[in-house]
Amino acid sequence: MKWLLFIFFILTESSCLLVKGQNQQITISLFNDYAVQTYVVTPVSGNYSLIADSQVIEQLPQGAILYLSLMEDSIVVRQIDHTIGQYARVELKGNGDHDFFRIKPVFPALPARNYDDNVIFSFSLNRIQANNTVSFIKYLAGVVETEAGPNAELEFYKAQASLCRTYAFANLNKHASEGFNLCDGVHCQAYKKRCDKELILQAVQKTHNLVIVTDSMKLITAAFHANCGGQTQNSEDEWLVSLPYLRSVKDPYCSKKRDSHWEITIPRAKWIAYLQQYGYKFPENTDFSCWQNVRRPHYKSGDFSLPFKKIRFDFNLRSSYFSVIDKGSSVLFKGRGYGHGVGLCQDGAMQMAKEGKYFEQIIHFYFTGVAIVEKDMQDDEPAGQQP
Repeated sequence: MKWLLFIFFILTESSCLLVKGQNQQITISLFNDYAVQTYVVTPVSGNYSLIADSQVIEQLPQGAILYLSLMEDSIVVRQIDHTIGQYARVELKGNGDHDFFRIKPVFPALPARNYDDNVIFSFSLNRIQANNTVSFIKYLAGVVETEAGPNAELEFYKAQASLCRTYAFANLNKHASEGFNLCDGVHCQAYKKRCDKELILQAVQKTHNLVIVTDSMKLITAAFHANCGGQTQNSEDEWLVSLPYLRSVKDPYCSKKRDSHWEITIPRAKWIAYLQQYGYKFPENTDFSCWQNVRRPHYKSGDFSLPFKKIRFDFNLRSSYFSVIDKGSSVLFKGRGYGHGVGLCQDGAMQMAKEGKYFEQIIHFYFTGVAIVEKDMQDDEPAGQQP
């Protein structure tokens, strides 16, 4: 009987530790790219307390509408028919495990979003800073849905979750000096909503604490993009930094997807004027054609060279994987793929999952010589390679 009690105790403790690890909180700055002056906030599910300057002001029912407006260096909180007060710090704190709220910037006007758990408002840099304090597992699920969409297979979501977790762990203190961990923008990881897709939450839970590391057990640069057009590219061709695990691979899986091919035509005179900006001097009858049957870093015409990624940026093209075809009076950009082309191709990975590939196979297809290991958010080093 004592042994049974001991085993029960151990299993219970292990379960509690797992939940604790998955429910570690992270702080994310919402609408971080905007100087928001006014928000409308509404509890959608659960029970929320309105806390202002460390004092509980009132309990908020579902559907309650709060207006928060910047007044000099503080925040005025009001409801439709009365003003509640003016404070330095305002928090909506959920009292349960399934609380979520809706938040909408009014000035400037932006679409509303739903987020899990809690939100704290304060004055910062002539705007209202809105920080979502949320369990890491809910944050990660929201990132995966934002970055990858809602209609893929479980094994793809497991691969995406592992990548997004790897990035988050590697960048947890990216905005520490500003009072939060990460922001909601693409340079941290896009986080535009709470996740309400059970399959994505399942993928996050099934890959609990799994991250991707190099052979020296360092977290990788967890790069991914929408569609590689049939071939990913080396990291140095996009970022000038050569990483041994980000090598170009031929990808047959994404070739039939919507973003695998595209075309844009511009007047020949515009192309000539553009090249002249970069010092290109050419004979009158020059053929400007340059083919990319495989990925190349530079557009070349005679002795002239210009990075394809530079042309992509200047013309706002979908990718740097395109051929330049001189059509006489016009120039055709005949392109492949969508995004920078480094690391995991999401369209290709989705197709691999549809064809029955496991998430480990997906990761090892796109990343050379890496390992999938366990790491807690607060660990300095991963726990060790998984079989």
